[in-house]
Amino acid sequence: MDELILWIYIAAWGGVAWLYWRKRRHFDTGFFIVLLYFVISIISYFAYLVEWDEVLKDFSLFPFFYLFFVALFSLFPILRFDDRKVKRCVVPNRTLLGLLVWTCIIPNIISFPSTIKGLSEGLSQMMIDVAIGGELYDENRGLAETTGHGISNLPSVISTAFSGITCMLTFYYASLKKKSRLILYLLFLSCIKLALQTVSQGQRGGVVEYLLLMVVSYFLVKRFMSNTLRKTIARTGLIFVVFAFAILTAITIGRFGQMADRTFDSTVYYAGQQNLYFNKFAFDNNGIRYGDRTIPLLKRMVGIEGVPHNYIERRNKYHNLKINDEVFIGFVGDFALDFGPFLGALLLVMQTLFVLHNTKVRKGKLYLHQIILLHFTLYMVSIGSIKLYPFSDVRGNLQILVYLFLYIIFYSDYYRKVNNKQIKKENGLSTIYSNNSSKG
Repeated sequence: MDELILWIYIAAWGGVAWLYWRKRRHFDTGFFIVLLYFVISIISYFAYLVEWDEVLKDFSLFPFFYLFFVALFSLFPILRFDDRKVKRCVVPNRTLLGLLVWTCIIPNIISFPSTIKGLSEGLSQMMIDVAIGGELYDENRGLAETTGHGISNLPSVISTAFSGITCMLTFYYASLKKKSRLILYLLFLSCIKLALQTVSQGQRGGVVEYLLLMVVSYFLVKRFMSNTLRKTIARTGLIFVVFAFAILTAITIGRFGQMADRTFDSTVYYAGQQNLYFNKFAFDNNGIRYGDRTIPLLKRMVGIEGVPHNYIERRNKYHNLKINDEVFIGFVGDFALDFGPFLGALLLVMQTLFVLHNTKVRKGKLYLHQIILLHFTLYMVSIGSIKLYPFSDVRGNLQILVYLFLYIIFYSDYYRKVNNKQIKKENGLSTIYSNNSSKG
């Protein structure tokens, strides 16, 4: 029965991918995302077969029904977006854009030498002994207890808060006709630094996250790039993917030993567990976390006390739960565990309706504030399809505030321009009307 339920879930995402392709006949961002969900649903089936966790059995159909429709609705802003209907991306105020660009670049360039040092030391040790990958990961976990209690490295905090925006801005800036090559190279370097930083800490998740984030960022604006630039990015990206795959393999072997079957099982379990854990525990987890994972910083900002500062404190506080964030349950699952299935779905629906309303392409023009909203959604549904809600904890909540702040800034810039045009138009009509009146 379990296998039948899993195959029904696979068929549902396969059907969405087929219908989308039949309608668009175009490999765009929307098709990439539904294809991603389809592939992950298949991997979940293999994760079930490897029997990594014995509790992942006796599934029910309704949790998958819930997960499918809530996730699909959250994808709507991406599925509705058709880049072929966009005639041009309207460039915002150049001063504002320049400030944003350098805010993304400077913190990453400052911390780049230390990242390279940590990476070179880690790689050189892993070449001698692959077990170092596991030791780096354990060392990083040991530092988690101090996370969230203060600012120890300001450039690192800014770099982290703007990490999603940096990936989006890199490919957006590359799509502009008038651009500085130096700035473009520095933006790409910033993206690479963000990914390499996680490698130096022995983390598989961070590598996967930034790699996938760069892919979806590219797909969002690739149509506005020249063919030459697309080919250059594709070649560079292929080299980076091969390098990342080699690093991921080394870290995985270092963590689980050199047994090939164990490494394969770990990889399958890593990429496919979220659907299985959702089915088992999203509706029965012995309690909820009251937003302590998805919005802890926001809760503290409004004066709520007793909010955990990091995942160590959170797991201690909610020790009664059957599962916490030690396993993946996807972004829909994170909201269900934090707020309950009803309120969690309602919050995601409200967010999606807001994005849908504010990302309509009118007269073939796409504005930066709309791209920011679309990218926020892309970030959530892509990373959240494999892991957890990516905007959780202090790190993620800071990113939410950055996305919101930039949306307001660039929406205000758009609104000001539209208002000025309207005033000029009205003044022009008034002048014509008064001239006609004087002639009469």
